Amino acid sequence: MGIEPRGTDFTTWYLLESGVVRAADVRHPVPVSYAQLARVHDARYLESLSDPATLARIYATDPSEVPVDALLDSVRLVCGGTLGAARLALARQTPVVNMAGGFHHARPDKGGGFCTVNDIAVAVADLRASGFEGSVAVLDLDAHPPDGTAACLAGQP
Repeated sequence: MGIEPRGTDFTTWYLLESGVVRAADVRHPVPVSYAQLARVHDARYLESLSDPATLARIYATDPSEVPVDALLDSVRLVCGGTLGAARLALARQTPVVNMAGGFHHARPDKGGGFCTVNDIAVAVADLRASGFEGSVAVLDLDAHPPDGTAACLAGQP
């Protein structure tokens, strides 16, 4: 079966076609950089993501079915979407959603549970690097604990 890195594109198309979302409300993310990811994730771990075996473990598939470059491009875009949503929420002082985000199992030194990097922690780290000092609340509605997010944000307000 493999991994489909364009899943976010398909979901966005469906939401637009079904009228759930207006085109004017859709933002096009800018992918996060390696430096932004490195604020949260260990360099050795980030380097390991170029190995199909590492990604296959995270996504529970065979290494031969992992489109490494396309998958990492997609992950960086999703992280950029979470960061863009966080910036927009702060600017507007209103709720904003990134439908593709929520990689809550990724820890600083490893991924798991279909989560390569922790987009929430990357967004918070970038905002903090830009001077944001406020508290952050993470509302996780998944059926199991956000163990990676807790590890990435440990000790922060």
